[in-house]
Amino acid sequence: MKPKKNVLDIFKYLHKDYKIGIATNAVKSTLEICLKNLGISKYVDFKLFK
Repeated sequence: MKPKKNVLDIFKYLHKDYKIGIATNAVKSTLEICLKNLGISKYVDFKLFK
């Protein structure tokens, strides 16, 4: 996965006024890798994982 500017911009914009949560059936390590690779981990406030 590579960061996409439009996705990053959306997360930056939303994080100003909203708490952001991610839910997945992936294990924690996979989720963390994906969020880091996408460059959005610092914008995610809540994570639900397997």
